[in-house]
Amino acid sequence: MTVIIGPCALAAFMLTNDYSLLEVLWTFSEFVEGFAMVPQYIFCYRERINKDWATSLYVCMLGGYRLFYALNWIYKKINMPRYSDIQSWIGGIVEILFFVDFLNYRFSGNSILRSMVLTVDTKINEISDQVEMKVLGTSSRTERIETEGGEMRRRRKTDEERPMEDV
Repeated sequence: MTVIIGPCALAAFMLTNDYSLLEVLWTFSEFVEGFAMVPQYIFCYRERINKDWATSLYVCMLGGYRLFYALNWIYKKINMPRYSDIQSWIGGIVEILFFVDFLNYRFSGNSILRSMVLTVDTKINEISDQVEMKVLGTSSRTERIETEGGEMRRRRKTDEERPMEDV
């Protein structure tokens, strides 16, 4: 989270139009929005065989929304030459790059960002497990399942959730 939140907060302070709390938070939200779909991309990247078509459809619909938003920016820039919204453009471009890479992966199997995103996610999960082990002294309540894209994590059932014959 700090890898995303830190740079977005710094950019929000540097590129805001007005230094009021509301304006800084609005600018911050525009930058963070570019990373909002990353968890869905990770899920889709890890699942080689497209079993969950609903997630892919959801990702495509939100990515399509962002593309129409970009067309709106172009339209405004053509009709109002003084129009400028750099904060929205930066967040939108980040989101569009992730989406175009996802579409490239979905249709051709090639992705520039896939390995980087999965590597970062795996490292974050490892660090989270280490912190949990040090703080709680127990292992995570998730089990890892190796896949082609790395690992999927599935929550383990506790004794209360298991049927009586499993216990």
